[in-house]
Amino acid sequence: MGRRGPDEPEPAGGAIGTRTILLISDGEDNCGTPEPCRVAEELARVGAGVRIDTSASG
Repeated sequence: MGRRGPDEPEPAGGAIGTRTILLISDGEDNCGTPEPCRVAEELARVGAGVRIDTSASG
């Protein structure tokens, strides 16, 4: 979660609104660093306009 994927497009010029990330998890805590909750807090703090939805199985 620390870096944008190389194939993720830049927001379109003039784009407004909230972008969404769908995080799909197997329920195991194997994310490593940076910790996902801290990244989410930082995104909220800087007003990144990102919504994170999660789905877990397992």
